[in-house]
Amino acid sequence: MDIQNKIDKKNVNFFITIIIKIREKLLNIFLFFWHLSIEKKAAYLIVINSLYQLWISKYHIDAINNVFTTYIGVWLFAFIIFGFVALFNATRIHGNNSKILTIFFTLLTTAFGVVYVYIALSDNVLYEKIEKSMNYAYEGIAVYLLASIMLFISMIVNKKKNR
Repeated sequence: MDIQNKIDKKNVNFFITIIIKIREKLLNIFLFFWHLSIEKKAAYLIVINSLYQLWISKYHIDAINNVFTTYIGVWLFAFIIFGFVALFNATRIHGNNSKILTIFFTLLTTAFGVVYVYIALSDNVLYEKIEKSMNYAYEGIAVYLLASIMLFISMIVNKKKNR
């Protein structure tokens, strides 16, 4: 019994140290993003979200295989590809013109995502078969909208500073 208690205590201590290390890493990441400008934060959101949507496209493809609408793949493809167009624009944010262009492409990507979700949900398919893809699409749409709002706010703040 004593040996089992020692093993359990070692496991608990091991997991506690892992949790503490993870917490420290997350705090460092948070502090890194805290000091960035709002444009950089928005750009990082766009870049991470675009790469994330490509990475999880397997779930989207599994979902569209369950949907009987033939043209849903075009909207999914547009959602992912225009996410990359927004990514490339987000890496080059310098002035208001590039912010406007990035906002345009993130909103366009959001529109493609909304159409993809609408078509997937309007088809007669069990929601359980497409639930994971829809949740990922909702997250992606929300992050693109948040990045667009952040860029718009930064444009307003920069205009007030320049006056």
